[in-house]
Amino acid sequence: MGTAARHITRSSNEGAHTLIPPPPRRNARRELIVRAMMASELRSRSLLHASSRSAAGRAGNATLLAQFP
Repeated sequence: MGTAARHITRSSNEGAHTLIPPPPRRNARRELIVRAMMASELRSRSLLHASSRSAAGRAGNATLLAQFP
């Protein structure tokens, strides 16, 4: 019983380390920031330039990707 309990705790600790590493959290935050910026930029551009919305959106994507290497 003791060895089985030890094995379970060891595997659960390893699982916690592998499932929740810090870098993916930063990437998720970055993605949320990029999405929010894209949404606000597209909203303001669509109000200003309704005809060239697709071109403005492509330019916005390029600038955002350049800001977040």
